[in-house]
Amino acid sequence: MRDNAVQLAHAADGANSAPQLSGTLDDRIHLLQSSVTSSIISTVTQAEKILKKMKANPRDWRIESLKIVAEASKVAFRQPGGSHVIFRHANGAMLSVPAHRPIKSFYIRKFVRLIEYGVSE
Repeated sequence: MRDNAVQLAHAADGANSAPQLSGTLDDRIHLLQSSVTSSIISTVTQAEKILKKMKANPRDWRIESLKIVAEASKVAFRQPGGSHVIFRHANGAMLSVPAHRPIKSFYIRKFVRLIEYGVSE
């Protein structure tokens, strides 16, 4: 195990200094890979939970939640400066959702279908 191989050492100038990594290059690479992997897993898990909640209750959602789910599901989105966010599935299906709060439930149901089946209608 790598318990003692990688240690975070703080510089002597106080708590505001950034931590510095010590250890071999392989140990630092492993630490970075672990951090990135856990971040991706956390985002996917969060997106799965949000999607499950959207299916159960499609009312009162914010556009930020839709963006989290879309990003984890590899669905592209853009907000070209207007009041709508456009989601595009890899198969070309598109859905335009107003960014007003709260988002109406029929947009959430359409969004869930886009994420799960790649269908915009």
